Amino acid sequence: MIFYNANTDELIKALDQALKIATEEQDGYLIDNNITVTTSSSYYISRKDKLSEIRQHLENYHIAYLYGIGGIGKSETAREYAEEYRCAYTTIQLSVYSGDLKSLIAGLEFSNDNKTGGYFEKDINIRYETKLSLLSKAMINNERTLLIIDNYNVEPDSDEYKRNVEVMKDLKKLHIHILFTTRTSPNDDKTKIDIEELSKEELRHMFFAINPKDKDKEERIAQVDELIETAYRHTLTVDLVAHQTAKIEGYGKKTLSDYIKVLKESGINSGINVAVYNNKDDNEKSDIIFEHIRTLFNLTALTEKEKYIMVNACLLPLSGMSVAEFESFIDLENYPNSESNDGWSEDSTISNLVKSGWIKRIDGEVPKITLHPIVSEVTVNELKPEITEDKCKNFFDSVSELIDKNDLKTLEAYKDIFISSADALLKNEDEISVGYVSDIACVLCDLAYYSESLCYYMKVLAIQEKVLPENHPAIAMEYNNVGSAYGELGDHKKALEYQLKALSIIEKVLPENHPDIAALYNNVGFAYGNLGDHQKELEYYLKSLAIQEKVLPENHPSIATSYSNLGVVYMDLKEYKKALQYLLLATPIFEQTVPKNNAQLARLYSRISKAYANLGDEENLEKYLKLYQQYNDQ
Repeated sequence: MIFYNANTDELIKALDQALKIATEEQDGYLIDNNITVTTSSSYYISRKDKLSEIRQHLENYHIAYLYGIGGIGKSETAREYAEEYRCAYTTIQLSVYSGDLKSLIAGLEFSNDNKTGGYFEKDINIRYETKLSLLSKAMINNERTLLIIDNYNVEPDSDEYKRNVEVMKDLKKLHIHILFTTRTSPNDDKTKIDIEELSKEELRHMFFAINPKDKDKEERIAQVDELIETAYRHTLTVDLVAHQTAKIEGYGKKTLSDYIKVLKESGINSGINVAVYNNKDDNEKSDIIFEHIRTLFNLTALTEKEKYIMVNACLLPLSGMSVAEFESFIDLENYPNSESNDGWSEDSTISNLVKSGWIKRIDGEVPKITLHPIVSEVTVNELKPEITEDKCKNFFDSVSELIDKNDLKTLEAYKDIFISSADALLKNEDEISVGYVSDIACVLCDLAYYSESLCYYMKVLAIQEKVLPENHPAIAMEYNNVGSAYGELGDHKKALEYQLKALSIIEKVLPENHPDIAALYNNVGFAYGNLGDHQKELEYYLKSLAIQEKVLPENHPSIATSYSNLGVVYMDLKEYKKALQYLLLATPIFEQTVPKNNAQLARLYSRISKAYANLGDEENLEKYLKLYQQYNDQ
């Protein structure tokens, strides 16, 4: 016999809640990454003292910043924390920052991401709010969830910083632990954890673990200590010298003394000005260290194949790329005199570059490779990636193939690669490079990363205004792109400003009835409509249609779009007969030219039903309402 008591209802309610939570847990948790230190355990120097400090900060504030100059070991310390406190977290995910915090949150990996099939939600705000909502579920994502945001190098008061402010406010409301690594000092000192240089003894231990040559000889120990002081006790510099001397000293060509001499002459005692200013680090020491790395990486000493690999590797994001895919991207198998491994093993030249410290390996379920940020900057400056046969054409051809497939879900997975490769090419300022960056901006716009898209469009425009004649058609095209990005961001005044700039050039350089002029008239009309000026909107839509009817086939989809746009304007102006006239003109063209499940058809039928409703025609209202519901369901 079962005895029920007064708490039965509460028990049932608790069980229902538990069931709800269990269901949510299947769909609403971050994918767990196996985060470990990427540096070999044989020479990694632990920062145990910092790990407990990180833990205390996260327990107190939920957010903490690991701050220090580039190459000092912030990322590895964050990884060590994740490894050390693995048992304290049910879920740990690491994401590399690449310019926009909202985009990063929108791109976090959750357990239900694969349940959407091939569907890709284009609206980044919806993606962001969806992921933020999942992160807000305190029963699932709480202090047992750790999110590491690596390389968050955002200058205070920059446009990038201001763009991230609202997202940062949202993140501070969450219950999860968030650990940032950054080269820029955060505004909030209480959440900052300084990562200082390792001690001379620790760096000496690291050096000899990598290169044990004469480790017990006093003269050698004194030399290593001299290196450490010359390198400002900079972890990456000492690491690189150790790896390179381990390889080169065996040939008897160069010695540790030669490296120390090179470092001294490269800036620390010579008083020279550093060629490349690393503006993400706040002190003069960073400049000298950057020059040290540049000098250590004597790229002229590499073989042609090694240079080919490095000039392409500097296009990779910090999150890396699998070795097999990278080899495929750059068609390494067909590089002159390459050994054939039939895809069964990693190319030996890449393996040697990893051993020498040039390339960094990221272990995981699928091993990846990348370059340290400073090494990448040096490689870009020294090898100058370009879209040429001897450098990066194969890489960019592979990117173009991805873009041509127009699969948004696939493109989303390569977003970081698009951005890192665009950043590397921007310094060239040649037509092909700038064209590639503009294409990447277009892809980012298609993926609804409008802020980042606008950023790259503006960078392209700045170069074009510098190197092209005043009224060049390419400048007009970029004005149009900038205007479109502003429009997507809801800044319709700016959108109109740039669309009108584009139009003023295009009207001067193209024939009177050119289709590009019609397209710009349409864009200008759209901008006016968003600003509520429907008379101006109507004026430009009619101008666009007049050209299209002269130069395009009568059933062209662009004409149908213009008919539809005019129908919408007349609806806004409450001229329902004219609205219906244009909407009905658009209907047969769309029915012939777009797939039956296309959202355009559903929207068109909805508008027609509303026009009939305003005209009091209930029979046709019902007819088109049924069509709308039928196509909307599809």
